[in-house]
Amino acid sequence: MVGIYRVYNTENHKSYVGQSRNLSRRFNRHIYLLNAKMHPNSLLQFDWLTYGEKAFRFEILEFCKISELDEKEKQYISELNSTSDGNGYNLTYGGIHAEKYCKETRDKMSANNRGSGNPNHGKHLSETTKQLIRQSKNGEKNAAAKLTAEQARFILYSGLSAKELAKEFGITIGTVYHIKQRKTWKSI
Repeated sequence: MVGIYRVYNTENHKSYVGQSRNLSRRFNRHIYLLNAKMHPNSLLQFDWLTYGEKAFRFEILEFCKISELDEKEKQYISELNSTSDGNGYNLTYGGIHAEKYCKETRDKMSANNRGSGNPNHGKHLSETTKQLIRQSKNGEKNAAAKLTAEQARFILYSGLSAKELAKEFGITIGTVYHIKQRKTWKSI
């Protein structure tokens, strides 16, 4: 059964809205994770531990086509105001590829990464370590590099125009200028 569901807390009236291609399996997964104290949604997990399993209802809100899941999930999250900065447990505004976190969630994530919450807080790197990190990101070692060292060297010493070089190597004219001005590929 494909559709949109809700996990409803009967004590504080908060909701979590979700989507699934297999609703019964999804409900069972929620219950398993919550009982195992491993649910990824800490707000829902906290209230599950506070109020207990009997305070929660699992409801099917609507059956729909797979192609409608994202749109319907967003619609119900909005209608039920079930985001964490509203009256619910949803951390995003919905959709499989939801990238926009609610304001409250963004604020909490930001606060958790400041000061002592940041895993690098208080750590200082030696100059040797900093140099090794820089070297590991130079030239071809850089995961984003589109050129080899040999190609970059050719661009650096070539008499061809920036436009011709950009076309030849499938890069932007700006990239050619950066190589020629030694802003990038400094190691060659």
